[in-house]
Amino acid sequence: MFFQDPRQHSIGQFNKIRADAKNIERLNTTELVYLLAQLATQGLPEFLPIHDYLWSRTQRADIKAFLRRCHDEWCGILDLPGFAQMLADTPLLNVAYALNKPYFEKGTQQPESLLVVFTTMFNNFYISNLALLALIRKIGVSVLVLKDPTVFNFLNGINGLGRDFQRSMARLVDFAKQNQVAKLVTLGYSSGGYAALLASVELKATGCLALAVHSDYSGASLLPQPRFMSDEVRAQIPQHWLVNLRDYLSLCNSGCERRLFFGEQSRKDSLHAQNLAGMKNVSVEKVENCGHAVVSPLFTSGRLEAELRALLH
Repeated sequence: MFFQDPRQHSIGQFNKIRADAKNIERLNTTELVYLLAQLATQGLPEFLPIHDYLWSRTQRADIKAFLRRCHDEWCGILDLPGFAQMLADTPLLNVAYALNKPYFEKGTQQPESLLVVFTTMFNNFYISNLALLALIRKIGVSVLVLKDPTVFNFLNGINGLGRDFQRSMARLVDFAKQNQVAKLVTLGYSSGGYAALLASVELKATGCLALAVHSDYSGASLLPQPRFMSDEVRAQIPQHWLVNLRDYLSLCNSGCERRLFFGEQSRKDSLHAQNLAGMKNVSVEKVENCGHAVVSPLFTSGRLEAELRALLH
């Protein structure tokens, strides 16, 4: 069951938004706002003229705030070392935007530290996979970017690794040994966060950074569930992976440091994060003036980089 949405990153979507940016007179205001957000989080040069156009045509405080946020995201991506060259690297671009191909890159400064990224069902990390890769290159560690363009969000296996989650984790354990990994950290945002927390146990990770995640998919859960987790989807996932992570993590006796962040304006994210509060080696932090898109302020403030460095170094 593939997930399909106009916001899902792919080479086709990448090319479409760049083409749309050349014909903005055909777009209404809603379409322009959507386009601007996509150009910003992908660090594309077409962003600035449209931003300036919209800024000059509104006095609304909420729209001005949205435009400032987009501008901060765009500038943050452009400031990443080497991003412009990466954007011009067609083979790398194709791999980063591919929907179901994992990507591994050896770190230049600390290759023995590995960051395993569980991307969202939108094939991004709020910012594009390419922008995230530029940030990880700056940190200098090895990285493995995992993708799953289905509604199962890795729980029915990972393309290129295994046809179920257990086999995928076993392959990753072998992969880490073969590459002499001394420190392994999992990273997940939104729909990729649950798998990142599960994997932190299965891979015996030393750390996990989980942003705006779901923490309880159990059948008896009283927490709000995501729209994609329908009865039909649940029936196709091995039930032993649909758990309350509070129970699951409490059974593992490891020193893995797990850090969770959620936006104060998202009630759902707050409830799921607080579900794990107070557990051993788990910290939960609220980000003020933010909803589900918690990656945005963490990235633009430099906090995302700082948290990753703290876990990986």
